[in-house]
Amino acid sequence: MITADRYHSLDEIYSIPSRVVQGAPALAHWLKTQSNLLLVGPDSESEQWVDEIAAFSQHPFVIGEKQRFGDRQVEVMLPDINEFRDRTAVIIDDVISSGQTILECVKTLRSKGIDNIQCVAVHGIFADHSDKTLLASGLSQLVTSNTIPHPSNAIDITSQLIAPVISMLKLPGKSL
Repeated sequence: MITADRYHSLDEIYSIPSRVVQGAPALAHWLKTQSNLLLVGPDSESEQWVDEIAAFSQHPFVIGEKQRFGDRQVEVMLPDINEFRDRTAVIIDDVISSGQTILECVKTLRSKGIDNIQCVAVHGIFADHSDKTLLASGLSQLVTSNTIPHPSNAIDITSQLIAPVISMLKLPGKSL
């Protein structure tokens, strides 16, 4: 899978004009309305947006370390989180595809004594109905933005798309 966080620009991936629209601010606004949370980034790739979301929403956060053994085989290790055991852990990710990273993160959180676990992501692809597997793992809530239609959509990023779409329509050869 191509993920934008591994490239400096979308121009490295696509030959057509494109714009990046960050989903993390919408997640941060939604999480700011919640209380007593511990935000959890499952891996070092998530640190860049989990840090920003935590700063805006005023929730503490931890970042895990992921070791990948194959497409569907991962292990997630978390730092000491004993001081946060009374909080709801919210796993933050950009894309949920197979859900393996989230499942491993849930397992690790449970092993550390945290039982109330949610997951919030920008894009929910949910290959092979992984959303059902995630909910069956004990997540109390699974939330995504409306970038991909799904019953988990609770975060609307439409307002963030308006300006980039209009700017793309104003490119030479395009008209409104």
